[in-house]
Amino acid sequence: MKKLLAIALSLALLLALAACGAGAGSDAGAEPAPDPAPEATELPEVEPPILDDIEIVPSEPEADPDLTALVDAIYAACPVELMMMETHAIELSNADGMAGYNTGLDDGTLAMLDAAVINQSMTGSQAYSLVLARVKPDADAGAAAAALLENAPTDKWICVMPNAVRMARCGDVICCVMADTTLADPDALIEAFTAAAGGCDEQAGRDLDGAEALDGAVPVLPVPEA
Repeated sequence: MKKLLAIALSLALLLALAACGAGAGSDAGAEPAPDPAPEATELPEVEPPILDDIEIVPSEPEADPDLTALVDAIYAACPVELMMMETHAIELSNADGMAGYNTGLDDGTLAMLDAAVINQSMTGSQAYSLVLARVKPDADAGAAAAALLENAPTDKWICVMPNAVRMARCGDVICCVMADTTLADPDALIEAFTAAAGGCDEQAGRDLDGAEALDGAVPVLPVPEA
């Protein structure tokens, strides 16, 4: 009897151990519970900027339509075939900026002008430019024309320079051409200007290589000293 009781207790112990082993295995294979999702944080509302209060400054002033049309009329009569030819307005408020670079004028003379445009090649290796300027009604157009001719910035190109500067004035509109004469004929361009503008009140020119004066007894002014 004691032997049977011992066997029964041994079997019960084995069954209990087997049950514990199965329970431990099932717990080891179970996946951990996921962390709770964080609560969403409400962002503060940001008002969009009011565009009406933002001043949009154009990259360059708009070219004067009358002067631009006059440039087109000049080239219709006397074409100039250079690369990347474009007409731009000249911003007249600062002689130390592009206004001085393209005209050679100081602030005092620039203040005499109402509007100005320049047509030239956008490549820096072709010495050619045509400037048209309109003088204010109360300004001295003759003095502005003389200053534009005398101070024309012939050294603004890279490794090249024009050998002729020509100026003509019709009323309050001035045309100034700087050109390497192998690229364009400045005299023909001045003639085209006077025809398109309806006449010529004065005309002058200067040559940078000591060439003879223009035909028609137009004076050649001395080259300003550096």
